[in-house]
Amino acid sequence: MIRLKVFRVEQVCFFELAWGRGQQLTAKVRYPETLTQLYETWQQCYLTFYQTIGSTAVRGRVKSSGTLSAAPIDHRAKLVAAEAAFLAEFYDWLKSRELLELRSQIAKLAQAKTADNTSPHINLSLTCEPLALARFPWETWEILGEFGQRSEVRVIRSPANLRHSPTGKMRSGKMRILVILGDETGLSFKAETESLKSLDRLAEVQFEGWRVGESTAGLKERIALRLTAAAGWDILFFAGHSNESVLTGGELAIAPQTSIFLNEIKPQLLKAKDNGLQFAIFNSCKGLDLANTLIDLGLSQVAIMREPIHNSVAQEFLIQFIQHLVSHAKNEAHTVQDSVLAACEYLKLERNLTYPSSYCVPSFFCHPETVPFTPRTIGISQKLKQLIPTSRQTIALSLLSAASLMAPVQDLMLDGRMYVQALYRQATHQIPQNRPNINIVQIDEASLRSGLIPARKINPIDRAALAKIVDRIVESKPNILAIDYLLDRPMPEDPILTKSLQNAARKKVDIIFGSDLQNDREMDLSPSITGLDLVMQGHVMFYPGYLARQGLQSQIPITCTTLCPFSFLIALTSQTGRYHLPSSDVDLRSQVLKNATGELNRIGPENSAKMLWGWESLGFQPIVDYSIPPDRIYKTTSAADLPLKSPWRETIIILAAGDYAEAGISSTALDKFPLPSAIAHWRKVQQQRDSRTITGAEIHAYMIDHFMNKHYLINIPGLLFILPAALLGKRLASRSGTQFKHDSIQSVLFSKSFRNFTLISGIYGVITLQMVIALGVVVPWIFPVLTVSLMQISNFSNSRMDSR
Repeated sequence: MIRLKVFRVEQVCFFELAWGRGQQLTAKVRYPETLTQLYETWQQCYLTFYQTIGSTAVRGRVKSSGTLSAAPIDHRAKLVAAEAAFLAEFYDWLKSRELLELRSQIAKLAQAKTADNTSPHINLSLTCEPLALARFPWETWEILGEFGQRSEVRVIRSPANLRHSPTGKMRSGKMRILVILGDETGLSFKAETESLKSLDRLAEVQFEGWRVGESTAGLKERIALRLTAAAGWDILFFAGHSNESVLTGGELAIAPQTSIFLNEIKPQLLKAKDNGLQFAIFNSCKGLDLANTLIDLGLSQVAIMREPIHNSVAQEFLIQFIQHLVSHAKNEAHTVQDSVLAACEYLKLERNLTYPSSYCVPSFFCHPETVPFTPRTIGISQKLKQLIPTSRQTIALSLLSAASLMAPVQDLMLDGRMYVQALYRQATHQIPQNRPNINIVQIDEASLRSGLIPARKINPIDRAALAKIVDRIVESKPNILAIDYLLDRPMPEDPILTKSLQNAARKKVDIIFGSDLQNDREMDLSPSITGLDLVMQGHVMFYPGYLARQGLQSQIPITCTTLCPFSFLIALTSQTGRYHLPSSDVDLRSQVLKNATGELNRIGPENSAKMLWGWESLGFQPIVDYSIPPDRIYKTTSAADLPLKSPWRETIIILAAGDYAEAGISSTALDKFPLPSAIAHWRKVQQQRDSRTITGAEIHAYMIDHFMNKHYLINIPGLLFILPAALLGKRLASRSGTQFKHDSIQSVLFSKSFRNFTLISGIYGVITLQMVIALGVVVPWIFPVLTVSLMQISNFSNSRMDSR
């Protein structure tokens, strides 16, 4: 929006044009006295004509225009001629050479706005002083006509004095309209009342007015009470007689011989504004003082009649205003300003022969810090349309959706979520109390320094040293020994290791090997490790942070007979017991699977896994719950501390590489991973080793625990919440009422709506954290909250851009 101030000082008028960020132009031009004379002539002809038509009166207290001549006079022709003479002089004055640069600048701004926003018009905020200058029909000024532009400059009036901030609150729910019907002496409100009642599907309309036999004091009290209703009003409408009154803010005739001045009800009007009043329309006479007073009080918009208006014209104007308001209610960009201009256009094009000069009388006032009020609609289709994002919002949502699909972003969000979940568990004391059933025997730096492993046989690991460690483990009588080393390549020490494994099998220790996975095929053990028919193997491949799957790429049904994750196979064996077969004709893993899914087994891990991977097939990939402290999942023992003095209290032993430099398949495929933030937190709390990595065996231990305890966290993708959150954010943005084009980001951040949103977001976050513990569902928090915030911010930005 651009601003134009016109001030008259004696015989000179000063024009000040302001736009953008402090840009301005000034000009001064001599004021022609003939303009005042022509205006007064037009005004006299206007009053005379409308006093001679119809059976109803003009809505104002006008002085007698004198005795009419007995001879018939064509008052309409005189009015049309007076209007043409006055407007011709008015436009010639505005086309003065002194104002050329100012008009050119307005044309440039209009052309720029049309190019940027494809808008056919630009708003010009006009302030005129003194009142005599403000009475001119500035709305009819066709500024761009001489430049051949098709765009339109819409004049929006603004008072010189602005002492109160504009309306900051917008009501929610169905729109409410307060109708005050004033003194009806000589008038008729029937047509207006019926038109207002037709708004029942768009708004709640309540009427107030004088009742026969009622005291005027009671009427004033009732009007004041209505204005301050706690439910608030969106629109205030007044019909009746009114008049200018500079000292009292304007006069409204509310009953026969009874008036109320705006200054009398100033506190009530301020309260109505605070409760959401956006727009006031006075279908009465001489309303310049009324508009100036109300905008000065901070009301957003006011529509008034600058001159006395005939009752029939007032009715026509309101009927057209309401019809346009209702018929265009589906258009989200439609405002009350559009309806006022449409009604004026109708009077000019359709009714000018009957009601000449009537189109020159209405004016629309707007506080410069607000944009014209857009009435809310309540239909389903209208509500759906309000939810459609703008182009800027669509871009933001597209970028946010794309980000939610990026693996690095997903990993970052999941890591942060598990960290917050760990803090929540600690704060609420919701940490599982079960003792760990898993012990990780680590070949760590202490083992290497002790000489347990020959210095030059660390990678690949010396299998004779591995056999020695296996013997020490077996001495403590574990139930399951899982070896997290890949032994697919033949080594000279394989016979030594074979002998130790055969000894473990004789002692009824279930042995499970980790294997490599290539092209969805598990690599077999080294052929030189023979005579071990009663052992099993499962692949050790996984994506960090997610439960191991059957195959990383395969679409083979989940049966575990073809492919089986190392961690799942360990959990399955632990719960189905030992099934050593009398012969080597049947594969042990197949027999374990058969027993796990048999009638004697209730709900074993195999069936749970089918449910689990069923979720995964729908895109809800289960995740590892690092929010549980490591000491509730597993214990660690250095291989250098073997053998133990007492049998293992844990039933599952994992022999694996510790956190030493050479651990892994190669220098580029190490068996250690970036430390999850949640594990780092628990290590700090429990004063454990300060390493920035976690070993593969520790991740396997978490997965084994989850399989054994059926602790499956279903991670809901953030993408699924972006659309619902966008609809919610759009809805909240449409109801927030933030319409101020110069609002600072600080005022938005400290607003009540933002505080409420922050509180609700926090409550929602706590609920999602508890859902992880109670339901095993990880509902996204960041993406929904970020989406709603973006919709709010983009709505704020759009309001600022649109108001310029």
